[in-house]
Amino acid sequence: MADKRVVSVKLEQIEQYHGELKEKQETLSREEFLQSTTEQRAVERMFENAIQACSDLAQHVATREFGFDGSTAKGAIRVLRREGVIDDETATTLVAAVGFRNVLAHEYGRVDIGEVYETLQTGLGVYDSYSRQIARWIRDREQTESRRLVAVRDQFVITDRTRQQSVSTHHVTPLACQQSTTLRRSTTTTATRSGTDWNGPSTAD
Repeated sequence: MADKRVVSVKLEQIEQYHGELKEKQETLSREEFLQSTTEQRAVERMFENAIQACSDLAQHVATREFGFDGSTAKGAIRVLRREGVIDDETATTLVAAVGFRNVLAHEYGRVDIGEVYETLQTGLGVYDSYSRQIARWIRDREQTESRRLVAVRDQFVITDRTRQQSVSTHHVTPLACQQSTTLRRSTTTTATRSGTDWNGPSTAD
C-alpha cells in the first residue's frame, strides 16, 4: 500500500514546482527568456523538479499498489494508466514530459530553447491534472478500504454475539434440566411418603 506521507510530500512538491512554472509563464516574455541564460536555466530546473516529482510519485504508487518491479518512470506511468489511476491523455503527456526531462538533465547541448518556452506556455496543465487524479484515486481507495474494514468489524461483532448467545444457551440448558430433575425427584418423594405414612382406615371391604 502506498505510503500516505510519501504521496503527500510528492503532491506538495508537484504543486510547488507547478506554481513556480505558472509564475514564469505569466511574467516572462519570449524575448526575455531567449535573451536570458539565467531565466533559461531557472525554467529548465523547474521543469526537471516538477517532472521528477511526478516520476517519483508514479513509481511509488505503481510499486506499492500494483507490484511494479521496473526501474523506469515511463513504465510506472503506464502501470497507473493500465490500472485506471490516471487517464490516457495524462499518461501520454507525462511520458513525453519524462523524455523532455531526460533531455534537459543529460543532453543540454541538444535542448531547443524555443521548445522549452513553448512548453512553458502550453504544457503545464498536466501537472495539475496528474496531481488531482492521483489524489482522487488515493482518496477513493482509502474510502473503499474503510468500508471494507467496517464490514469486517460488523461481521466480527455479529459472529461474537452469536458465539456468546450459543455459550449462554449451552450453560442455561443443563441448569434448567437440573431444576426439572430436582422438581421431579421432590414430587416423587412426596408421593412415596404419602403412600407409606398413611394411617387412615383402609378402604378395602
